[in-house]
Formats: sequence, C-alpha cells, structure tokens
Amino acid sequence: MRNLYALLVGIDRYRTVPGLSGCVRDVLDARAHLGSTTAPGTELVLKVLLNEQATRAAVVDGIVKHLGQAGPDDVALFWFAGHGSEWPAPPWAEPFEPTGTIQTLVCADSRTGDVPDLWDKELSLLLDDVSDRAGHVTVVLDSCHSDGATRELREREPAVRTRSAPPPDSTPALDALRPRLEERLRAGNPAQHVVLAACRSFEAAEERTLDRERRGVFTWSLLRAMRRLGPGATYTDLLLAARTEVEMHSCTQTPQARPRASRLLDQPFLGGAVQPADRNIRMRRAPEGWVIDAGALHGLPVGDGLRVGVRGRPGEQAAVVEVRATDSRVEPVAGWAPDERTPYPMVVTSVPTPPITVTVDDEQLGKTLGRSLDVRVVDSAHVPDLRAGYDDGELTVADQHGEQLLQQEYDVEEAATAIEHIGRWLQVWHRRNDASALGSPVRVEVLSASDGRLLERDASGEYVVRYAGGKPPEILIRLRNTADRPLYCALLDLTPRFKVDPVLFPGDFVAAGRVGHCLNGRRIKAYLPPGVPVAAGAAVKDRLKLFVAEEQFGVEPFVMPALPATFGVRGGVRRDLADAALPAGHDWTTDEVSLRIEVPR
Repeated sequence: MRNLYALLVGIDRYRTVPGLSGCVRDVLDARAHLGSTTAPGTELVLKVLLNEQATRAAVVDGIVKHLGQAGPDDVALFWFAGHGSEWPAPPWAEPFEPTGTIQTLVCADSRTGDVPDLWDKELSLLLDDVSDRAGHVTVVLDSCHSDGATRELREREPAVRTRSAPPPDSTPALDALRPRLEERLRAGNPAQHVVLAACRSFEAAEERTLDRERRGVFTWSLLRAMRRLGPGATYTDLLLAARTEVEMHSCTQTPQARPRASRLLDQPFLGGAVQPADRNIRMRRAPEGWVIDAGALHGLPVGDGLRVGVRGRPGEQAAVVEVRATDSRVEPVAGWAPDERTPYPMVVTSVPTPPITVTVDDEQLGKTLGRSLDVRVVDSAHVPDLRAGYDDGELTVADQHGEQLLQQEYDVEEAATAIEHIGRWLQVWHRRNDASALGSPVRVEVLSASDGRLLERDASGEYVVRYAGGKPPEILIRLRNTADRPLYCALLDLTPRFKVDPVLFPGDFVAAGRVGHCLNGRRIKAYLPPGVPVAAGAAVKDRLKLFVAEEQFGVEPFVMPALPATFGVRGGVRRDLADAALPAGHDWTTDEVSLRIEVPR
C-alpha cells in the first residue's frame, strides 16, 4: 500500500498582520480534491492546520513528523495558503538569493514575541530531509512574496485582496540556518522537490470571489486545471493551464514552477513516470490571444511561412503572426479550434529559409538534408557555417574556421540527423541581438574554487583550466549584474557532445548590483567528457552562453540532449528554433564564454 502524506495549512486569522478570507477555503477545496482523486492502492494520510492551529512550531512539526513518515514508495505533499513576505537577504545568503531578498511564509503566530516567519530556505531544508527518504515530494504555495503591491491593490480594487504581509519589524534570526544550508550546498546531489508557487518573488498572490466564495486565484485555477486535464497531466501542463485561468481573471501574478527546466516537471502531479517531452515549446491561451513560449531570444525566425503544430496531428497547426522578445503570438489555421484552457506541446513544422548553412561532399547525404528544417545545403562557392564530409560511413563535421567538431561512423540517415543536431546547437551559440540597448550589463565571472581567485582569459579569449594529479579542476561561476535594475539571466552549457544544458543557472532575476551564483555557489568540476581519456595533451572546449532579458523567459526551448553515437529511425524530424530578425517588446542580449579543459603535457 502506497501512502500519500499531505500537510494542508490555511490561515485567514493572524495575530499581528491583517487577516485574509480565502485561505481556509483553499485548503478545504484541496482536501476535497485529494479525497476524491486519490488513486486506488494509495492511502491518503491527512493533517490539516487551520488558522490558530497553524503556529510556526505546528507547521514545522507537521513537516518533520507527519510528512517525515513518507518512505521510498510514498508521496509527501505540503500545501500552504496564507500570507507571504520578504526581507533583505543577509550577505552570507547571497549564493541562495540572487534577487537580494529572502521570501517567507507567515505562520499564525509569526511576529508575536520572538516567533519569526518561516524562511523559504528553511522550508526547503525541512523538505529536503523529507525527500531524502520519500519517493516524491510536492509543494504548493499560494502566498505572496511582494509587499509593495499590497496597499495599492486594496485601495484600487476592494474586491481583490493580496496575500502579502509587510516586512517584520526586526531582522529574522537566520544565522542558525547557515551551517545546514552550506552543508546542503556542498552535497553532490542535493535532494529536490517540486514547487508550484502562485507568483514570482516580487509579485502579489490574489484572492477573489470565485464560485460565490472567497478563494485564492492560484489554488482555484490549479484545482480546475487538475480536474480538467486529469491525473496524467504533468506539472508543466498544470502550471500553464493554471496560468491561463489566472490571466483570465485579470490578475497581475505569474505562477511559477521549480526546479526550472527539470525533468521532475515532466512527471504527473504527485509523481509517476516521467513523460518524455516531445519538444519544449508550449502553446497556451493568453489575454491577447494564443501564444507560444519561444521568441526571438530563443532564435525563432521572423517571416511568412513559419508554423507550429502538434506532433502527429497535421490538422492542428498555428501560424506565427508576431515574434516578440521572449514569446510569440500565433493564430490557429485550417479550422483548428483549440480548447482555450488546454496547453499544447508544439513543434515547428514549417520555416522560412533555414539559417545554418552546410556544404556536403556526398550526393546522397546532400539529398537527405535537402528537406531539412534545420540546415540549408549550399555549394562550395559559399562560406558555410558547417562543412560535412562523408566517406565510407564516416562523418566528419567542421565549423567555418576549420575546427573539427565531430568524427563518427553513421549511416546516411543518421549522418543527416547528426548534422541537423549540430546545426540546432550552433544556432544557440550564435544567438545575439545586434540592436540591443542593454549593452553588456551582466558579466560571467569564472573563479578558482580553491582560493576564490578570479580567472583571466588567455590570448584567444578562453578560460583555461587544467587537471592536476589526474583530478579535474574545480571552479566557481557567477553572474554579476552591473545594471541599475534587476535582469533575468540564464546560463547554458553547450557541451562538447552538443548538449545544451541549463543546469548551471536555469533562470532567475539578478538584482541590480548583485551576483547570481551558478549551482547556488557549489563547486563545479570541469571533467573531460566520457570517452576522452585523462591523458597528457587531452583537451576539450565547453561553451557557456549567457542570455539576459528585461522580462522572464523560459529556457526549455533551448534544451537539447547530447548527440548519441547511434540513432533510431529518422523521420518526421522537427526543429525548435532558427535565426531571427529583431523583435518588438522587451530588450534582451547575450554573452559567450569558452572554457578549455586540458590535461597538461
């Protein structure tokens, strides 16, 4: 028998901060949903804390003792509806808080006597302890992390209330958490849990009258999405569907999911088998019409003939009518009438001229690539982006400077797929916005992990790090925002095996004048890839691509797996992105860093 341990917390009545009116209803709705949808063979073990019951000590005890019962076959769920707040982060917490603030949950007795709020990182530590033993851990937070919007919203629209409490009068006592946070930071594989949050850290979570009672807009929207999409819906799909519902009620909040760009989000709610993402573009209904979460920043091209569609369903396509900085507006075509409350996974099915050019010395390979959406075959009179040679089953690929990128045995179909893969990878590396007014506001800094020394680029513009005694070099990477405003940043690792991986810094706002620490400040080991022996003279190059924008964007459209040594059947291959003209909307820019990993001779 599998157990679902659920701790549901709803607080309308507070001792020291203004009350709310929809949080208890949220928890009762969540309890009813869980009770009616728990799968056969799963026992629902509930603990509910309402109003005065939800003291700080009771919430912590509920996580430790109730959720802590979950074992490897069990699921743990923490659902909180109540006030949230924020406070300036202490200097030592900088690696965890690139925004410069800490976010807190306000418990029923918070700020009475010496009872503090519950810091989100303290909550994370408690839940990490649970996830060390449990099979799966999910968190739903319908609370506000923004103070500035509270009074403004109440004065403007009395029907709307935000779940935001003002900052506490005194600095929270956080130093006691420092050793545990730093210990978790040093862990090679920190435990992870899925978080669905009502809004971004600087936004307000609203409650309104919905279905004749006061409710949190996010909880109401999320539960509606669960009922409509069913038990197989992934976290990603549920979040997008909930976001559509939130926007339909004119709310100024943007629901969030963490960890960003993680396969954990490809699981159904409360865990299950990971569903492989067909492609990482999603179409959903927004206030201005249908949109996809890829734009010029991701490399989506501008021009007539660009279409996206649901894979395997040729009658469900949409034309791209406006490419914006971080997303694009689309219109369904050929009579397709998609459900306005359902998100759709999409692939690009038709593009203008592919931007990456390639010369090919094999006629059959050239014909195979002739129908590609990713690369365009040109003759030897052009200077191509890629040069492909194919002789006796062996494919070699070099860039326009003659640097060999690949040498591998493939059949013709596999060789074409490999070239397309490298073409998509190269598009990410080449992305830039020549008309950006941002300049270079964010700097990538590479440091020696042993002494914190800032490394310098060599004459070729690369950072060079070397093995010592057979051990890989260890470095730290951070992003320094030199601008006078917060900027959203993501750092992608373009590996020697043509993988695009956002794990280093998958996306967050970095406050003005502050630093975002990759991997939350953990040391990064610069390994040679598998298959490259640690021998004198061995060397590979990792490329780091920084994307910076004024508005949040998704990194999912960038993500690519490593190029495999062999492929399955080629057919119906689609592309995600291509080069782009400059969009309207928020500004964005990029930067590049090359990291050369060597074994000394």
